[in-house]
Amino acid sequence: MAALIAPGQSAAAELTPDLPPEAVLREAYARMRAGDWNAAAEAFDPAALARFRAMLEPLFSAASEPAGEGQENRDAMMLMLLFAPAKSVEEVRALSDRELFARLMRGTMSLAGAELDDQVILGNVAEGKDLVHVVTRNTARMDQATVSKVEAVTLQRTPGGWRLVLTGEIEGLAETLQATVEAGRPPAKEGPPSVESP
Repeated sequence: MAALIAPGQSAAAELTPDLPPEAVLREAYARMRAGDWNAAAEAFDPAALARFRAMLEPLFSAASEPAGEGQENRDAMMLMLLFAPAKSVEEVRALSDRELFARLMRGTMSLAGAELDDQVILGNVAEGKDLVHVVTRNTARMDQATVSKVEAVTLQRTPGGWRLVLTGEIEGLAETLQATVEAGRPPAKEGPPSVESP
């Protein structure tokens, strides 16, 4: 999940349906490196972005619950931090799947303080005709340390051309947010024990 956080210019290349998977990945990376997460979101499979939204629904629901007297809703505060400049849960929920993804990635990555340095494509492996795994070496800087990581990025053929599917790290981010919400909730009250008939 390495990316340049600071806002930058949008990449110029267009994601046409005839672009090969490696070219789509290079363009997505260029947009992330430029800090243009809205443009980068265009390189992701729309169905994956819809699934990502669904994974965040527990956070939206928790942020919508009224806080106790004299308290602030911790989940609502987290939501506003991650989806800035949104000012309400309703505003976040009204975002398109792309914008929702872009704002969360921008907010999360700005908190992480990572800066993408370089990406080298090492090769690819096809899985059938509609799925390709592209192996890359990504180099990033985090707090003056350089980190290099080899990973496989999966792209899927869609009606609009090759598009990235969500990585396990990005889905893990949604799962972490879900777990954070669940950890902050009081345990459910249990009803009286059931009595079975003989």
